[in-house]
Amino acid sequence: MLFPSKPKKNNFHSFLKLNQYFKINYFLKYKNYFILVTIFMTSLFCLTPSSSWGKEQEYLTVGSELDYPPYALVNEKGEADGFSVDLIKAVAEVMGVEIQFQVGPWNQVFNALKDDKIDVLPLVANSEERDKIFDFGRPHMITYGAVFVRKGTPKIQSLSDIKDRQILVMNSDWTHEFLVEQGFDNNLIIKPDLATVLRLLASKKYDYAFVPMLPGLLMANDLKLDHLTVTWKSTQVEGRKFSFAVHEGNTDLLFRLNQGLEIVEATGKYDEIYDKWFGKVDPQGMELEEVIQLIIQVGIIAALISGSILIWSLSLKQQVNIRTYKLQQEIIERREIEKALRQSEAREREKAQSLAKTLEELEDTQAKLTQYIKKLKTTQLQVIQSEKMSALGQMMAGINHEINNPLGFLAGNLNQLEEYLQDLIEYLNLYQQQFPHPGSGIEQKAEEIEIDYILEDLPEMFIAMQVGIKRIQDISTSMRIFSRGDQDQKVLFNLHEGIDSTLLILKHRLKASDQRPEIEVIRHYGNIPDLTGFPGQLNQVFMNIIANGIDVFDEMSTVSLNQGMNNPNYQITILTEVDELKQQIIIKIKDNGLGMSEVVKAQIFNHLFTTKAVGKGTGLGLSIAYQIIHENHGGTIICHSKIGQGTEFVITLPINSISQNPEEISHKQEQSQWV
Repeated sequence: MLFPSKPKKNNFHSFLKLNQYFKINYFLKYKNYFILVTIFMTSLFCLTPSSSWGKEQEYLTVGSELDYPPYALVNEKGEADGFSVDLIKAVAEVMGVEIQFQVGPWNQVFNALKDDKIDVLPLVANSEERDKIFDFGRPHMITYGAVFVRKGTPKIQSLSDIKDRQILVMNSDWTHEFLVEQGFDNNLIIKPDLATVLRLLASKKYDYAFVPMLPGLLMANDLKLDHLTVTWKSTQVEGRKFSFAVHEGNTDLLFRLNQGLEIVEATGKYDEIYDKWFGKVDPQGMELEEVIQLIIQVGIIAALISGSILIWSLSLKQQVNIRTYKLQQEIIERREIEKALRQSEAREREKAQSLAKTLEELEDTQAKLTQYIKKLKTTQLQVIQSEKMSALGQMMAGINHEINNPLGFLAGNLNQLEEYLQDLIEYLNLYQQQFPHPGSGIEQKAEEIEIDYILEDLPEMFIAMQVGIKRIQDISTSMRIFSRGDQDQKVLFNLHEGIDSTLLILKHRLKASDQRPEIEVIRHYGNIPDLTGFPGQLNQVFMNIIANGIDVFDEMSTVSLNQGMNNPNYQITILTEVDELKQQIIIKIKDNGLGMSEVVKAQIFNHLFTTKAVGKGTGLGLSIAYQIIHENHGGTIICHSKIGQGTEFVITLPINSISQNPEEISHKQEQSQWV
């Protein structure tokens, strides 16, 4: 049964009655003085010319809800009824004015007061938003909200447990506004009245409803929805104070309503109205006779229990004395045992501490050994890579040496051969001038060999041969520059020559292929001085960075080809400049490729890290490049990259690497170059 005949008061009703108890005692104490002052103030207010209550207005229009028991409802006669209706009637009677009621759904009467179509609403929850459009009297009621569910629904601990669930609420009710303030506005199912909300909840269409607790309980009882219950206690919900509300600015009416409410409370009329509507759910407690009877029953039971305890204690006294002696003996024995145990525990604790210290030392040694092994592996790989580059440099130096000898022979003899052929051509021209008709046999042979074409094409042939030999010489020079040996001493070198030699060696990879167009290399060289350092190592850095960019373009072309997309223009931009302020030389190598994520960018200089497929990358290139720049040249290398915006490597070398003694450096350079 939802409402037993004599239910205990809940926290809400106890708080409200206690509040009213102190309030009414205060007014009763000074009742006569208060009534005289109130009558005097009311009369003075009615005689004030500025009052809006003159002869022209003889009644108030009061808004009342259709179905909000026990606060507001429509009785069997179709008239407005309920706690708030009786309260406003009592206040109007004290004020000496007539009232008429406009009954409708809450949203309708709420908007009517907002639009100044009615004069007052007797029961409105105060809030910051409503205070902007209404003026509120002093509070005369406190109500609480509760979450209603069907029986068997899992309980909740707080409103946050159902923040992502659909919740039924009454339109424009204070519970509706409260959930909107808490950020629940996207999950609310708004209905016009309380009965509709509870019926939808009972129909299993929705699982939760947040409504005022007391009206919800009464409505569920009237609708015989016995399978609905409160899952969240009312004491856990923020209380809302209810007051008379008038249209904003109607302070005269609000003053008279407050005066009338004080008189109603002081005369005890408020308690009569309260008991009329809340008596069945807020009983006054037990009668005095019931309390006395209960005290007598409890006293008899307590006396019986005390007598039994006394008899039992006397019978056990002797046993207690015997048991006490035995316990004393046991205590002595246990103390001896505990002493021995403490000594044993101390010895074991010392052993454990010694063992823990030994284990800690072993773990420290193991960590150092692991770090040493890792460093050893890194050093081994770097040595292998260095040996590979050294072997490559020796091989290229040997090839360069073998090419230079015949190349020098061809270049030297070709120039001499050009002089000889030029002399022969002049001799033939002179012969033709002296003997224009040398004979039929000579003329026939000249036509067969096309002597005129030979004389015309031969100089161009020599020019093409000279260009080819010059091309071979350039390649040889680039190989010599790229593979120059780096000894213990730094040597003087031209940075731009090193970059150009690297590009020349990679030229075959820059050319167009079946899968992609040619990669364009854009060079913006600044006016930078020669540096002292290890040119072969720096060339290796340039080689690794540019080769990685070419690999990215190859991968992009493969993807574009598989997806039937057009290849974009692939570019690698190289820029060099001098930062006079920071005394640095800056080298920037940028591509317009895929770019890389922040996760990949943070690891690119790590040892053995690679994003390439197995067999296509060792993960050593950029790691060794980082070591060459930082440790061997005292510079920096950083990477700027974003997905879809390409990648840029910025290398800085200190300006103090510039030679201060060119002759000494030149001498060391000649000793270290491989010819």
